[in-house]
Amino acid sequence: MTDISQLDGSQLDGSGLDGVEPLLVTQGSLAHGVPDHVPGTLYARSLSGGVRLRPRPDRKVTFGRNKPEVQVCVGGDDQNVSRKHGTVTFHDGAWWLRNIGRRNLQLPGTQQLFTESDPYPLAPGYTPVFIRTAGNRSHLVEIYVSDGTGQGPVSAHGAPTFEGHQWLLDRREKLALIATAQPYLLHEDHPEPWSREAVANLLDEIDPTGGWTVPVVGHTVDRVRKRLAKNGVPGLLQDEVGQRGGSRLKHNLIMELLASRTLVPPDLAILD
Repeated sequence: MTDISQLDGSQLDGSGLDGVEPLLVTQGSLAHGVPDHVPGTLYARSLSGGVRLRPRPDRKVTFGRNKPEVQVCVGGDDQNVSRKHGTVTFHDGAWWLRNIGRRNLQLPGTQQLFTESDPYPLAPGYTPVFIRTAGNRSHLVEIYVSDGTGQGPVSAHGAPTFEGHQWLLDRREKLALIATAQPYLLHEDHPEPWSREAVANLLDEIDPTGGWTVPVVGHTVDRVRKRLAKNGVPGLLQDEVGQRGGSRLKHNLIMELLASRTLVPPDLAILD
């Protein structure tokens, strides 16, 4: 099967069951966008894999934890996720998201989709949908609707525009920055970076042999910030932000990592 990154939409023939075409299990995050020339083409993906569908009346994708019954399996090891938790259906010229599970669906910002809620219309571009369960677990279904331009990601829900350059991070840098950027990756309203203390406590639980102290977290994040500043990224040095201090520097760093798609919502799985 052709990798999704090589598709232009003309290669989607809808020959799968009910028009559902599987994506490669190794396919990367849909936050990177899809250069698809067919407007309204739907892509849905979890860590277990995903599907794509051309827009046709009453075509539907179901997601949940019971793999034999759904097209997109999510939270397969978590009984707090319903066997069938949600659907995306095409009608009236748009894709509509519906919650049919026990837990709410968390949409970008503070919006939540309840079982009793009306279906939610999906705009062109990228929409992360989270199912939050016990023990602070978050399960992600990524949804991408093509606008037909073939230009990749659309800045849906105020997401930053991708400029085509991803920064290299080592394992420890990425772990520290994912933890710091959780509110941003969860698409919360008015996100703020986690403090070094909170990140150190979390990483000490996840990686108890990693030596995650408050100073280590601070040095790790600062190392990345200074490296990007040397490579010309503005707003990452103290004299550029005045008295607003470390929180503003961390915010600017996170925004650059999001804009470059260096950090994407599926990265949160590393904290699970």
